[in-house]
Amino acid sequence: MVRSLSSEPAVSEQDWRSAAHEFAAGKSLVVIGLNQNQTAAFASLSGLGGQVVGSIAVTPGGGMSSSVLGSRLNITSATPSILDHTVSGFAQALSTSDCGVGNFLDKVDPTRSALVVSYLPVPYSVLNGRETTSPDSALTMHLESKSVAKDLLDSAVPTLPSLRLDAQAAEVWWETATEQLGADRLVVQDDGLSSGGSATYVCSSAEQVPALNEVVVTPYAPGRPCSVMGIVSAGSTLVLPAARQIISVDDKNRPRYQGNITGEEWSAESRAGIEAEVKAVGGLLAQQGFVGPFGLDFIELTPNDRRYIDLNPRIVGVASSFAQLLWPRTEIPPMAAMLTAGSWGSEAREELGRAIYEAVISRPLARVWLTSTARTTGPLRELPRAGTLHLDPALPQLLSHVSTPTSSEALWQPLVSSRSPVTVGDFVVLGNLFCDPHTIHAVVEKSGPNAFVAQLSQTLLGMTGPT
Repeated sequence: MVRSLSSEPAVSEQDWRSAAHEFAAGKSLVVIGLNQNQTAAFASLSGLGGQVVGSIAVTPGGGMSSSVLGSRLNITSATPSILDHTVSGFAQALSTSDCGVGNFLDKVDPTRSALVVSYLPVPYSVLNGRETTSPDSALTMHLESKSVAKDLLDSAVPTLPSLRLDAQAAEVWWETATEQLGADRLVVQDDGLSSGGSATYVCSSAEQVPALNEVVVTPYAPGRPCSVMGIVSAGSTLVLPAARQIISVDDKNRPRYQGNITGEEWSAESRAGIEAEVKAVGGLLAQQGFVGPFGLDFIELTPNDRRYIDLNPRIVGVASSFAQLLWPRTEIPPMAAMLTAGSWGSEAREELGRAIYEAVISRPLARVWLTSTARTTGPLRELPRAGTLHLDPALPQLLSHVSTPTSSEALWQPLVSSRSPVTVGDFVVLGNLFCDPHTIHAVVEKSGPNAFVAQLSQTLLGMTGPT
């Protein structure tokens, strides 16, 4: 029987819609996103009475370049990886003088009165005094380095014991480290900036430790990988519903983030514990001058025993699931609501949190972040347009035009432009696939936990044209 994703929850949004109106009305806005589609979505803030005077799209690419078309500035960053782009490349591209961000802002906002709304933290140095809803990228890059994040988490929430070691000397310290940490398997993380598990390795021997420099080493803790998002504003923290993460271990023993599942059951006790822990971290972030959304990753050992393992001082992937659940379209894009809620009053923020919670529990949803490693150099193959596909766990594969007795509907949202140039070995993010969690469970059972994303990505790349 075909499962449908067409039903939408009834969501009360009166308070947060009003807050959005109050936030945007009468203001000049500059919006900054990861691509032109995202900045176009943020531009609908103009429907609330604000005026979008300029937009900046900063996409990963591997060759720094920029071009201006009227009130739009398009920038390609120096990094081809969306993971590196998210934590550093985005901000570095905005800071590069050759991109002309300062001149562009002066052109579209000569009085420096515009409010800057950005998907990711922005370098305050280029804003030249303009107000923004985002934290300073210099602060967030500092907080996101693994050693700094670990110290902050250690002081606020339950964590795993850790050691800081030289990866080059793994053969020397391996036996002592496993004994001291009480584990035969160790998680080794590069001490610097990374995202999505790209610099995290699960190692069973010294030989598997990668050729890095200083690393943070923790015991491997089997359990349920989860994430939770908070929003810091005026010293208080709004806590959004926790989600289970979908993790795929690659051929280099890296546990790669591949999406999330929202709407699963969490006990009242677990929810209360998570809320207290997220607020504890949010309080410390506020003391550092942070504002806006942030994410925490944790391992759930038991329903009431969690160990926090990572801090992401920015909006995180689960926000895409919340945005999807809050459609049909409102006057303000849900993603923009989450980015600007740090500037609202407390009642409106709490109402946004309730709206997201109601949407999450009313419709469990799996979001698969479909990625692929480029096998050839050249333009990426054309992908299907956004819309409804059919996912058949029995095969398993994606079907564009027809359903089968065992298939379910899946909503496809491309995140990369067709014909984008790629190089062999590039990590390419194709897009989001939203579907029923039971369907994903069936696909994982059929394909195996480490192969299902590659399987779906390859069938997707084999499909072209409209859906």
